[in-house]
Amino acid sequence: MAAEATPIDGERHAMATRTVVVKVGGRAGEEIPAATLARALGRLLAEGARVALVHGGGPAIERECRARGIPVRTVGGLRVTDEATLEVVREVLWGRIGPEWVAALGAEGIASTGVDGALVFRVRPAQEGRLGRVGEVVSVELGPLAEAWALGRLPVVTPFGSGPGPEPQLFNVNADEAAGALAARLAASELVFVTDVPGVFADDGAEPAKRLVLADVRRLLRSGAARDGMVPKLRAALAALSAGVGEVRVGGWEVLDPGEGQGEMGEMGHGETAPGAAGTTIEVGDPFMPLFRRSLTLTQGVGSRVWDAEGRRYLDFVGGIAVMALGYGHPEVVRAVRRQAVRLLHASNLYHTEPQAALARWLVGHSFADRVFFCNSGAEAVEAAIKLVRRYHAQAGHPERVEIVAFTDGFHGRTLGALAATGEPHLKEGFGPMPEGFRHLPFNDVGALRGAIGPRTAAVLVEPVQGEAGVVPAEPAFLRALREACDEAGALLVLDEVQTGVGRTGWLWAHEGYGVTPDVMTLAKALGGGLPLGAVLAREEVGLAFRPGAHGSTFGGNPVACAAALATLRVVSEPDFLAEVREKGERFAAGLGALAERHPGLVSGQRGLGLMRALVLAPGGPAAADVAQAAAERGLLVNPARPDVLRFLPPLTVREAEIDEALAILDASLSAVASREAMVS
Repeated sequence: MAAEATPIDGERHAMATRTVVVKVGGRAGEEIPAATLARALGRLLAEGARVALVHGGGPAIERECRARGIPVRTVGGLRVTDEATLEVVREVLWGRIGPEWVAALGAEGIASTGVDGALVFRVRPAQEGRLGRVGEVVSVELGPLAEAWALGRLPVVTPFGSGPGPEPQLFNVNADEAAGALAARLAASELVFVTDVPGVFADDGAEPAKRLVLADVRRLLRSGAARDGMVPKLRAALAALSAGVGEVRVGGWEVLDPGEGQGEMGEMGHGETAPGAAGTTIEVGDPFMPLFRRSLTLTQGVGSRVWDAEGRRYLDFVGGIAVMALGYGHPEVVRAVRRQAVRLLHASNLYHTEPQAALARWLVGHSFADRVFFCNSGAEAVEAAIKLVRRYHAQAGHPERVEIVAFTDGFHGRTLGALAATGEPHLKEGFGPMPEGFRHLPFNDVGALRGAIGPRTAAVLVEPVQGEAGVVPAEPAFLRALREACDEAGALLVLDEVQTGVGRTGWLWAHEGYGVTPDVMTLAKALGGGLPLGAVLAREEVGLAFRPGAHGSTFGGNPVACAAALATLRVVSEPDFLAEVREKGERFAAGLGALAERHPGLVSGQRGLGLMRALVLAPGGPAAADVAQAAAERGLLVNPARPDVLRFLPPLTVREAEIDEALAILDASLSAVASREAMVS
């Protein structure tokens, strides 16, 4: 089936970034003038879309069957098809309706060609053969469509399928399912169902829904609210969207061309456009649990810069929340990841891997520790540390030593044990009861330690700098007092360096700058160079408390993450590199202090260590979130850690010029927010 018409630009088709699969139902094809539909398809082609048309023909098939005395029966919107019915389907679809579509398109100057769906769709008997010769699509062969597009012709697909076996049988395929399977295989931008109803009616509404998401579609199918011919459409929509199709539209011909519709239909005498005639758009919707307030989609990063999906560039002073120590795309990290990825992606902890062993040796060689356990995140590392210190005391004959002393405003993770150790009550709301054996003391309060660490204390868990609290460094005297109190009581000191470790404060490990040595240290974030990796480091006698079966982690110490970690640590641990981090931290601190002087009513000061810094906003001043938004609008990403605190965690490779640029943006952002608030008041 082919018409004499101007071919579509085949090269443009091959390069098209928008693919649209259109299914025209049999009743819609009869009730809506073919020329109208053809012109709408022509506009899609003129816009540069690659288009495939799948047609139905249900009403014509039913009329022909009745004329021949063949019973017509449907189950769940699918026609039961015996041999006699299949012959009618073949004659009507391939012999009549398909050629009519090719002719209608040709009359509008659109070159097209008929495509036998049996060459496209591989099927198996639907519902285990209970529907007769009705096929369920299992795979899609795109060759016939590619050939049509290469010749500059729009493929008009007849919904047949070929069944299994050495001599494949012909099967009737529901046109909705065929269109959905084709759209999924093509990763189409849009799947459009042109039908004789104005859209999808939800909850017995008087008008069709304008927009539905996957959850709505599932609900309509489960509840039985969707009936008859709408059932296969919604099932096809569900499958297509789940496979990555951008959106599905269901409705009258206007869904092909929503901007053109009403006038032309009125002019052609097809009747007034009903409310909702632009149809129903079905999208995936937001598939995420509503845990995060996210406004940007980041697509790439280089050095200290990232770009969003709109092509806007930002200076990144969040750094994946202290993860990107060497920035984005550091050649040593990229090289290590590529090299390991082609060798061994994963092995589990049933086996040694070379990167894991090399990283473990490096860590014990560059820290106080003698033993290492690898996991995937900071929360996992804290959980493992809690188990380790309790087991250590139990094996030493003191099973009563189970208490973990932690501190108010401290943050150690969101798993249940780590959350119990966290000193922020609002984070625990709704998750109780918390595990027992945790006690919280005021941070930086030496006096509060007296009598609080005793014979039931397994360990003291503390961050050298409380990051989530708004970058609050421990006082040196406080950490020294903790070490002394633990030694006196026989308790262990656990330092949570998930955020401060790997050079963030200008020392490889933050505790080195304090002159305090822990018994156990937890690491994550920057450790993996951008990949998920956590670790627990411990002294020999403590680390030996873990024996086979006592703890584990399927992905812990993944070889690719370990390779990235080793590359990162070798760069960060260089004395000159760490000295530069301290120098750049001082430059940044001085600049933040100058902002406080320049905006005394807005900023009360700055604090932090190295390149872990915070700007503290003045009481009654602007909200940190407002300043962060103003900064983002000007090309700087920062983190509002508290309502009155902006946290900065730039890559350790950040250049001095970039620090100055960030300070200038912050200056402008503070002024802009202040002006905005003054106008409102």
